[in-house]
Amino acid sequence: MGGGMRQSRRLFGSLLVLVFLLGCSESQTAVPEEFPVVDGEWDGVTPLPLELYLEIREPQMAHFFDLALDQALMDCVTEAGQEFDIPTRTPPENVSLTNRRYGLMNIEEATTYGYRPPPQSDNSKALVAFQQTLSSEVESILNGPEGSGGGCLDQVGVTLALRDDPRWQDLATVEEMFNSTLYSSVEEPVLVEALQQWSDCVEKEVGLSFIHPSEAMAHFVSRETASEEEKIAAIADVNCKYQVGLIETWQAVETELQQVLIDENHELLERAHAFNSALIDLMDHY
Repeated sequence: MGGGMRQSRRLFGSLLVLVFLLGCSESQTAVPEEFPVVDGEWDGVTPLPLELYLEIREPQMAHFFDLALDQALMDCVTEAGQEFDIPTRTPPENVSLTNRRYGLMNIEEATTYGYRPPPQSDNSKALVAFQQTLSSEVESILNGPEGSGGGCLDQVGVTLALRDDPRWQDLATVEEMFNSTLYSSVEEPVLVEALQQWSDCVEKEVGLSFIHPSEAMAHFVSRETASEEEKIAAIADVNCKYQVGLIETWQAVETELQQVLIDENHELLERAHAFNSALIDLMDHY
């Protein structure tokens, strides 16, 4: 019994590892054309330049890759003579890599949930329940005899997730670059001014003083539930962002910083682009 439980935990962990090994870019030229500056309210959809190299990190694309991994595992186990039907995953809704990158940005979310993210389906619970139903024969096929490796998890990890490919490090580097501009951007004078204008606006509207949008979120989310005070503050937060043009300014600053990184890292991004395309081609097979 104990061994079976350890195997189930190993399987669940392996599945999560396969799902976690995702990261790539859109099938476009390795160096995107000049990125357009957003005019008017930002819709949260237009990507930042380096986001074009991280497409599989996008929640919707990652969901499709999850489905491909599931199908590959099911095919492998079925070919070995056992039934294996992984529960259907529920796709994420209204999320992206830049979701809440500049704090809360959606007035409907602010009105309904305050600073808390909208509820999403938790696929992990169904996976955990599924693990507990697996027979020892299926676990052996997945993990190899007595967990020795060489089973379906290893096969899918190598052939579909390309887990041994050194270009994963290239994608990790691109992701670090993508994140770095969020932090370096706050030192740019034009953004310093826009943040101050946003802060003054929020303080005028609700009497709360925040230096940065993340501070506003942290002020409330540690509480158990979203109070009316939180929702009022969240609405003021979003409205003030649009009143002073904070989101547009922030995105424009990051766009310029990321374009510099793109110009300085052509070879890295070429490799990341090629690897991204390889992953998507493998995913499309399923």
